[in-house]
This record gives sequence, C-alpha cells and structure tokens, in this order.
Amino acid sequence: MKLWLVRHADASAQRVGERDFDRPLSAIGSEHVARLARWLATHPHRPERVISSDAARARATASLAISRFDPMAVSLELDRRLYDASLETIVDVVRETPASCSNLAIVAHNPGISHAASALAADARSVSLPPLGVVLLDFTDSWCSVRLHCGAMLSTTHPGGDTW
Repeated sequence: MKLWLVRHADASAQRVGERDFDRPLSAIGSEHVARLARWLATHPHRPERVISSDAARARATASLAISRFDPMAVSLELDRRLYDASLETIVDVVRETPASCSNLAIVAHNPGISHAASALAADARSVSLPPLGVVLLDFTDSWCSVRLHCGAMLSTTHPGGDTW
C-alpha cells in the first residue's frame, strides 16, 4: 500500500477580510501543480483515492493534481478534518481507508502533514514539507493498522526538486 502525503501548493497572500480557509492558489502554485499532475499521471503508484482538506488551496491542489487521471480510476473526497489537522487526525483519516484502496493520497496543511510524514516513516527522519512537498510511503499492513514509524519512505519531492 502506498501513501502519498502532499502539502497544498503555494497560496495567495491573505487579503483583508478574507478567511485563511478561503485563500486560493497563487499563480506559481497553480503552475507547480500542473507540473506535478503531468508527473503523477505517469507514476506507477498514482493515487486511486485522494482525500483533501476542504480549504480552497488544498481542494484546488488535489483537483489539479489528478486532472490528467482517468476520472473512473480516481476518487476525490473532501474532509474538513484535514484543515489544520494534527498528526493524530491525519492518521485517523488514513486508518479509515477501505482495504480495496492500494494507493492513497492525503492533501493537507502544515504543520500536520509534515508531522505525519516524519512520524509515519520507519527511519523517523524529520520532514518539513514546503508548499507542494510530496512524500511517498510504503506500508505492508492494512490501512486500519497503520501506526507510527512503520512506513518505508520511498521518495520525497517538491517543486524545486529534479523529479518533476
């Protein structure tokens, strides 16, 4: 089972009177997600289920990231719990995933998504995801039995990296 942990892409600065929850992607954030989408569409472990925070910038990141997928091969779900989620909440969302899903992506916010990447990796390395930072972890047990420090970190990437 493969777990993608994705921090939302770069967001526009918060305008006066605008809620943080409603901040859209910046132009550079949208451009970075388009590059990620092209790369993900050809990845052998592309997500078949994406669960995203319902904040505007995370929702846009998730939607754009899977825009090149066959719509019948991926589902996108919005989960309010992922907005400013703690490590524990992110792990709970992962554990609720049905066994029929082999490749899952979670799109959320810092600091929770970085904490999850650090805490779920078996080597317990410290991870600080920049905007649109991506970690791919591999688990051998079922989603419901995911626990801390049991995932093999397969890769990390970000917009400034050489992967995409």
